This record gives sequence, structure tokens and C-alpha cells, in this order.
Amino acid sequence: MNEAPAVEPRLRELLGGAAALRLLVVVWAVAVAVVDARSGVLDHRSAAFALLSALAAWTGTFGMWAMTAPARLLRPATLAVDLALAAGLVIGDWLVYDGSHPQSLGSAWPATAVVVVAVVGGWRVGLTAGAGLGALNATVALLADRAGGRGLSLGGTLVLLATTGAVAGWVSARLRAAESEVAAARERERFARSLHDGVLQTLAVVQRRSDDPSLVELARDQEWDLRRFIGSGPSTSGDLVTELLPALVPVGVVWVRSPRRPSAGTGTAWRWWSSRFPMSVASGSRRSWARPPRR
Repeated sequence: MNEAPAVEPRLRELLGGAAALRLLVVVWAVAVAVVDARSGVLDHRSAAFALLSALAAWTGTFGMWAMTAPARLLRPATLAVDLALAAGLVIGDWLVYDGSHPQSLGSAWPATAVVVVAVVGGWRVGLTAGAGLGALNATVALLADRAGGRGLSLGGTLVLLATTGAVAGWVSARLRAAESEVAAARERERFARSLHDGVLQTLAVVQRRSDDPSLVELARDQEWDLRRFIGSGPSTSGDLVTELLPALVPVGVVWVRSPRRPSAGTGTAWRWWSSRFPMSVASGSRRSWARPPRR
């Protein structure tokens, strides 16, 4: 059985917030429909409450997945159902009301669908989805011959939905990018601390104690290269220590201290170094120095 793909923590939070928002919107939409039905404004009650029942069921399912299986919310089929329900509300609003009414059927639920699609797909997808729902709203109004005098309202709805999708997608992308940058900064800081007590100090000792000018210059260059590497970004291989060890080979003098309980990354680096330079390995707190053989 294939495991569900992991969902970024920030994306999961955004989807959870959208689920909570649309739950409140559904409660409000049902309350408005009940008030309209009692006041006689709602002309086709059965159709209206059938749509709202389907909306409530899907909203509950969406909220449950947001808490237990957020990866399902990223599927194209899920987003398609979201947009289909939003389109149904847009069309149904012109069918269940024969006259003017203070609020549309489903209230702001179609806008929440645009937000969800934008958060998952990006600002361009959100812009397209919002503009599409706005255009559908205007088209149905024209077909129902009820667009007279509503041009400004219909145009405003289209612009509002399109803008909502674009802004939601852009903000989502920026938040997720910021989260990645913070995680990368933390990784560089953690790795810098480990280098400070090991490799960088060793290079500094080589520069101070070696009598070979070329070796001192090489150690200085390697130290600057490592410091630039730390400041440039995280490793893509997932094991920074292993990735940096080959850069130390040209120095010729390396001190390796074996940890009593090596971590996964340190253990990988330790095995690599031990197999390639067995004479440079020291156990415990003792230090051993080795120079590669001259060719």
C-alpha cells in the first residue's frame, strides 16, 4: 500500500483554516436560508435546502480530511468537487430566488472554494477559478433575463472572486517560501555549530601550526569555502557532513573525533572517512594526524 504524500506544515495549516472558515459560512448560509424561507423571500425551498444539505455534507467531509488526511485535499478530484459545488451555488442562487434577496445562496462559500484552489494550485489557478465563477454568475444572470441594472454588481463580483483567488494563492506561496527559508536558516545554524567545534577549528590549527606555506594557504582557502557553503544554503543531499568531507581531502591534515554515539549523518561521514583514510582516524578523545602519501 502506497503511503499518502506528506503535506507541508504551513499548507496543512492553511487548509485547516479554510475548513474552519467554510464551516462558519455554512452555518451562516443555513441561517439566512431559514430566515428567507420564513419571510417568504425564498421561492423554491426544497431545491435550496437540497443544495445546502449537499454543501454541509461536503464541508464536513472536507473538515474531517483537513484534520486526518490532508493529502486528500490536494487531489484534483477534491478540488473539482469544490469548484462544482461552488458553481452549483452560483447557478442555484438565480433559480431558488425569483426576486431580489439580501444575500446569495450559500453566502461566501464559493469564495472559500476559490481560496482552497488558490492555496493548493497557486495564484494563477486561483485567479482563473475566481474569474470563471464570476463569469458564470454573470452568464446565468443574462440567461435568466435578470441582469438588467445589475451590471456593476455582476462585474464587482467577478473582480472580487478573481482578486480573492490571486491574493490567496500569492500569500500562500509567500508563507510557504518563508517557512522553507526559516527551516534552511535553522539547518545552516545547526550545521555551523557542529563545524565550529570540529572541522573549522581543525583548519584554524593547521594554519597556525603548519610550517608549509602552501598547506597554510590551502587550509585558509578551504575554511573560506566552507564558511561560504554554510551561508549559501542547505544541502540537497540531506547529509551535510558527508557532502563536505570531500572538500577537506586536499588539505592533507584532518582531525576526526569519533563520537561515542554517532547520529545517522555523523555515522555515514565516519564510515566514509574511515574507509578512505584509515590512518587519520582517532578513537575517543585522542587525536591523530595523517598526510596523504606523495605521488
